[in-house]
Amino acid sequence: HCAPAQSDYHSRVAKKKDSNGLAYFTHEVNGRLYGGWYRKARNLQVEVIARGKRRSADLGRMNPEERARRLLEEIVLSLTPSANDR
Repeated sequence: HCAPAQSDYHSRVAKKKDSNGLAYFTHEVNGRLYGGWYRKARNLQVEVIARGKRRSADLGRMNPEERARRLLEEIVLSLTPSANDR
């Protein structure tokens, strides 16, 4: 029996929340695995903290996990230099 992959480990950790209601999660963006913390905020919003940034957005028709992944993707892409900047 081999050890679980790193992403499998993070999937299990994501089910645990800290005392502030923050849950750890991971998401792959452009072939790289990133992690962050999210929680459901007031007024049907989700808040994500990752890579030194905090963002929140309305849930809309998404579940909190889906919205958190999208916000993490936005954070990562906003910090990644575009091909034009190189």
